[in-house]
Amino acid sequence: MKMISLNTKMVAMNGCAVLMEANIATDVPTRLVDAAIASGCIPADSYTPTKAAVVEVEEEDSRGDAITDAINTLVGLADPADFGKDGTPKVRAVEKILGYDISAAERDAAWDNFHKE
Repeated sequence: MKMISLNTKMVAMNGCAVLMEANIATDVPTRLVDAAIASGCIPADSYTPTKAAVVEVEEEDSRGDAITDAINTLVGLADPADFGKDGTPKVRAVEKILGYDISAAERDAAWDNFHKE
C-alpha cells in the first residue's frame, strides 16, 4: 500500500522496516501498514497536500542544503578522522559543524547532492 508521512521516519516491526521520506508516497509492506498508521502515516490516495506540508518540504530543502554545505566544509578541511572507511563523512562530524542532530539518511542524501554539484 502506498502511504505518506509528513516527517521523515523509519517504520519498523519484527525485523521489517521501511524509510518514510517526508511527503513522498512510499510502498509499505502489508505487515507494516498498522505500524505506519500508528506512527502517523496516511494512505497516499487520501492525502491532500496542505500549505503546511509545502512549507515543511521547503524547510527540508534548506536543511538539506545546510547539510550539503557542512559536508563541503568537511571536505575542505580534509581531516581523515571526519570520514568513514568508505569515504563517507561521519554523521557526528557533520553534526558538529551544524550544531544539531541529523540522520544517516539525511547525510547520505546530502552526500549524493554534494557529488552532483
